[in-house]
Amino acid sequence: MVLYLDSAFTDLLIPRFTVPKVVGEDGTILDVRCVWDCKVNGHNATLWTPEFMLPTALDAEDQVVKWLSMSVGEYLQQGSPVMEYTQEPSIFIKTKQGDIDVVQHFNNFRCHLIDQHTLGVRYIYNNNDGISEEREAWFQFNCLQFGNRRSPYKAVQGESRIIEFCKGDPKDSKNKFQFSTCHLNLPCSMNYDPSMPQVMLLRNDKELATGKETFVDDCHVVGRAKEGGFDHAKDGCK
Repeated sequence: MVLYLDSAFTDLLIPRFTVPKVVGEDGTILDVRCVWDCKVNGHNATLWTPEFMLPTALDAEDQVVKWLSMSVGEYLQQGSPVMEYTQEPSIFIKTKQGDIDVVQHFNNFRCHLIDQHTLGVRYIYNNNDGISEEREAWFQFNCLQFGNRRSPYKAVQGESRIIEFCKGDPKDSKNKFQFSTCHLNLPCSMNYDPSMPQVMLLRNDKELATGKETFVDDCHVVGRAKEGGFDHAKDGCK
């Protein structure tokens, strides 16, 4: 936040309340999240935000593919042969998973300059003596804040653009997110396998491409590799 000293700003103050984030075993609140409630002062009623969809738990589950002794493409071409799981586990290609959590998610994205003057708070320096005059300061937000109607949409939009940029060119063979074909494993189709995802992006080596699903500030990355081999899930996060 930045200091703001315009007296007309007082009409736009945002009420706030706190939500416990970390609670100790004895019930003591160790950490709180401050929500600047733009609904109470009517600010949210002046805003419009488009609806948008987020991935579900099923989307994350679809990225997890069973152990295979061959690439996913070869497995599908052979009509989903039975796997012999009594063999040495190291011969199997397995799903590798990783999670990336964006710290202070909303604070990573700025409010537009034309909106910043409508987002402000009053800060009172409490002396706790009941006698002396308490100093006040006026602040305005320059980043997205909890309680604003548009914050979730703007943060997810900005994050999605960043992730697409970081994933790079899917045609680049050196790219960990590279894929060359899209395999549709749909009901009633030839060689349909209900144990596999319905939509699969395959790399040049016919293995399932590194994938990701993002739930606001939690990015779930999944890749395929043998034990001790090239970890596509980990390297895909870099």
